[in-house]
Amino acid sequence: MVNLGTNDASTSGDPGTPYRTAYLDFVRTLRKNYPDAFFILSIGPMLSDAPLIAIRGHIQAVIKTLAGEGDTKMSYLEFPTQDCGSEPPYPNCGCAWHPNAATNAKNGRPASGRGEEAASLVGTAG
Repeated sequence: MVNLGTNDASTSGDPGTPYRTAYLDFVRTLRKNYPDAFFILSIGPMLSDAPLIAIRGHIQAVIKTLAGEGDTKMSYLEFPTQDCGSEPPYPNCGCAWHPNAATNAKNGRPASGRGEEAASLVGTAG
């Protein structure tokens, strides 16, 4: 499972083409090193709104590009955006807006299966 992009988009918005290119190159490198692996390209629960839409688009474009090159052993998994609560100290989040133990446990369920099984819970990019 690859979960990259939260910090890239959370402070400055859409990281654009450089992010997409680096992500694509990274997954190609992973494929060279792990030719038989099934990859789940994911977005964690910390993004929402425009940053989430931007990272979602980049990851789905990477999957589409690689599928066009014949690499279909991957899928997309998007964890539900966490709800930190509306009042400080934001009891539903951990330190610095990271998921707390309850969010991690909830999100661990769809990701705990093997490759295709976990990915089938949310579908593939397309």
